[in-house]
Amino acid sequence: ATDLGGLPGGNDSMASGLNDSGWVVGSGSGAVGYRRAILWLDGQVYDLNELIRADSGWTLIEALGVNDSGQIVGYGGKDGYSRAFLLTPVPTVPAPGALLLGAVGVGWTAAIRRKGTLRQKGARP
Repeated sequence: ATDLGGLPGGNDSMASGLNDSGWVVGSGSGAVGYRRAILWLDGQVYDLNELIRADSGWTLIEALGVNDSGQIVGYGGKDGYSRAFLLTPVPTVPAPGALLLGAVGVGWTAAIRRKGTLRQKGARP
């Protein structure tokens, strides 16, 4: 068994998915105790909430799976409701520096870079 570690200040973590490239996804508690969706990649742990725009309105709670294209599925909170999410790596920026967030049932997607730049991919309802 390999200890993947967790988020700084957190006291637990749980892996839920693995792809052929070695990306591991799951959740863990952060320093403030809230569950956060996380990605383990190349020996590093990432809070997926830090890879999307801070003003997106999302709180990504748990990543449940990752496919061999690097797409991550899970659930989180948006506008006071529990919602499914789909994160897709943006091919022009090395992963995990950019992710595409598609909110299932919400009707919008947006490309997000680590530095907070948003490129709109669809109209918001």
